[in-house]
Amino acid sequence: MPEQVTVGPFTVLPPADNSPAKGKFVLLFGWTDSQFKYVAKYAEWYNQRGFTALVTTAEYQDTHNHMGNATTVSLFQETIPFLREHGLVVSAAESESDHRANPNEGSVLHLFSNGGCIRMRQFVNSLHAQGLALRTRAVVLDSAPGHLSVPGGTAFLTLGLNKWLRPVASLLVYAYLSGVWMMTSEEQWKSHPIETSAVYAVSERHEDGNVFGPRLFIYSEVDQIVPAMDTKDWIRFAREKGVSVTELVFSDTEHVQHVRKRKDEYWAAVGRFLGSD
Repeated sequence: MPEQVTVGPFTVLPPADNSPAKGKFVLLFGWTDSQFKYVAKYAEWYNQRGFTALVTTAEYQDTHNHMGNATTVSLFQETIPFLREHGLVVSAAESESDHRANPNEGSVLHLFSNGGCIRMRQFVNSLHAQGLALRTRAVVLDSAPGHLSVPGGTAFLTLGLNKWLRPVASLLVYAYLSGVWMMTSEEQWKSHPIETSAVYAVSERHEDGNVFGPRLFIYSEVDQIVPAMDTKDWIRFAREKGVSVTELVFSDTEHVQHVRKRKDEYWAAVGRFLGSD
């Protein structure tokens, strides 16, 4: 396999030459507007352990694309031959029975933030629209999922501003989003992709596509974009739906920045979760 191959919106990163037994796959869904090079850093850990990594990143326009429509089906069309070749998809009608019979087969999913959940749902819904389902065995959720909220939206939209500009911008953005929120009905905000995609990331009973397997939630008590209380709410939801859940909670790491401060703990937890892969 060439060092990098592009299949639709995914870039394929092969396992390292000196890695153990190969034939394993991980799909990484980066956060909104993330740079490929940063998400690819996470793929390196998997590559060293024999995984082929498929990396894609979320875009702002993902929140406006209807799940499974012609636009998103077309977006992922070139990915399907690769998935078929490596046995990563089955008939949608057989997906649940296939997982029950082969719970340790299929790909690992590694999702980052709300954007990664939205992009993942696009992908799964688009496969389902073509009668296919992704074979999965486990899902890692980094800083995800959250709820649609004014504080979270403010933190996200002002991310990256300098320490002098951000407080002023935050006040203005917060005021604007508060006004929008007051004019938005409960039905409207509950139908926002942040909310609807989170459900797909944490449960397995949907008519238009599912991802199966236990979930590992990695989150922080000081995350301002996806507050810990949001993630804990989704963890409760997942458990109520019968999904096996593992948690790794930090007290000093920022949104999608856990590896920067707690690299060893982060990857040790992922390794244990995946059975020392």
